[in-house]
Amino acid sequence: MGNNYDKGFYKFDLDIQLEGQVQNYEEDRQAYWENLGGWSAIEYENAERFAKAVLKNSEQLIPVEEIDDDLLMLKNEIRNRREEYDGKIFDILDSDLPNDKKNALVCDVLKNYPLDPQSEESPLKLVWERFAIDMSWGAIDKIRQGASRIFRLYKLVLHSTPSKPTQQFLGRLSRCYIWGFDPECIILCRAVIDTAFQEKIAYEICEKHFGKRNRGWFSLSDRIQAALKEEIIDEDIEEKARNVEKRGNIAVHRQPDITKDVWGTICDTVSVLERITE
Repeated sequence: MGNNYDKGFYKFDLDIQLEGQVQNYEEDRQAYWENLGGWSAIEYENAERFAKAVLKNSEQLIPVEEIDDDLLMLKNEIRNRREEYDGKIFDILDSDLPNDKKNALVCDVLKNYPLDPQSEESPLKLVWERFAIDMSWGAIDKIRQGASRIFRLYKLVLHSTPSKPTQQFLGRLSRCYIWGFDPECIILCRAVIDTAFQEKIAYEICEKHFGKRNRGWFSLSDRIQAALKEEIIDEDIEEKARNVEKRGNIAVHRQPDITKDVWGTICDTVSVLERITE
């Protein structure tokens, strides 16, 4: 491995370099707008306050941060949905009006069409930049942990190929685990085995053991029990399946982050899949 070649920036870990880049961008951005002074500095400060309030409210999907009256212009702008204007344009184009009338009406709509927040002319450009900075810091924090988690996940690669729907859930599960969305992993683990059991344990098998249901529906718990009775799974796999089911139910209906053993839940999920997709 030894050589005299200068490693340059390669000598520093990627996440550390990215942190430096984001920090430099954030500091230069702040200095630029504050040095302009006057209304420009006020515009920057208002955009920062508004963006931080929107971020907090968006994270919780409840109004945890009040937006001041002096930020109403930005609030109205973010509510000025481009989709509504697109709908108006499509309605005009689908109408039976003459083409010249259609063109005139479309031009009238386009006069008020909201600017893309990334546009330099948009009042939301500074807000969009703050969102991008916030997203960057969040992503950098996940890089080191996520890279290590990929090594762990590779050890769990299935030896069999489950159905397409199950594969789609597994793909989402993998991405959530890599990026540190642990409660979502628990919920997806339950969804993975639920889909797999629905495919493996047909309605007729459940009906054989539990009789007919008025609505023709059997729960995941029913299908696990039916699989055990049919000797498709053994008691060890049944216990793992029920652990995944229980943790998923708690995450969905009670407290999302109560389950701490995310890795163990993923391992149980993979063990269940290995057995019922053989």
